[in-house]
Amino acid sequence: MNVPSMKSFSGRFGLHYAQEQLEESIPPHLWGGLYRYFEHGVDPGGFLRSVLEGDLFMAAARADTGSAAALHDLAMWIIWYAPSGSYGSRHTVELWMKRQQAVDELVSEG
Repeated sequence: MNVPSMKSFSGRFGLHYAQEQLEESIPPHLWGGLYRYFEHGVDPGGFLRSVLEGDLFMAAARADTGSAAALHDLAMWIIWYAPSGSYGSRHTVELWMKRQQAVDELVSEG
C-alpha cells in the first residue's frame, strides 16, 4: 500500500504541525485514508468514517486490532488537529467530502 508521508498533510489545512502526534499514536495504515479525506474529500472507509461521524459502536465493530487499540488516540487527534467542520456527524462528513471534491474540481480547472 502506498502510504503518503505525513508531510503531505501540510496542504490546505496546515496539518503538518500534527505530524509527530499522528505518527506516534496512529497506525500507518490509517494515514492514507485520513490524508485523502481531509485534503480531497475521499471517503475514508468504514472504520475511519465511523470515527469521523462520531459513531463509536460502528467504529468498534469495523476496527482491526491495531485500529481498535488506537481508537482513543485517533479520536483525540481528530478533536485537537482536524479542521473544524470535518467531523462530528454523518451529515457533516458528507458535506466535507462534497466541499473538498468541489475545491479539487475548481483547482484542476483553474
